[in-house]
Amino acid sequence: LITHGPPKYHGDAIPKEFSSDVISCGCEDFLKRMSEIKDVQYNVFGHVHEAYGVTMHKNMDIKFINASTLNSRYFVANKPIMIYVKGDRKQKYLPSSSAPAPSNVKGGTPS
Repeated sequence: LITHGPPKYHGDAIPKEFSSDVISCGCEDFLKRMSEIKDVQYNVFGHVHEAYGVTMHKNMDIKFINASTLNSRYFVANKPIMIYVKGDRKQKYLPSSSAPAPSNVKGGTPS
């Protein structure tokens, strides 16, 4: 699952240099929803540049990955994070209104 922002407590800490105390700015509702979804292995995001890294939440089998390569001053500071995902190859193609479907896609499923 790729999102812009993080769930609460995962890759969402804003350090003291930007506030009087460390603030966890992630979304609590999103964290709750992630606990209800059973088939997500990874949540990749990057909104909070200073909180780069990988975390896990107790009782959830999900890796939360803040993959931001930039720091708060928009300089490249972190290495890309690579993940390898095994799947069943039954992916669905969801075309955007401006992009044509690849030629090997028929009926929304790659052939």
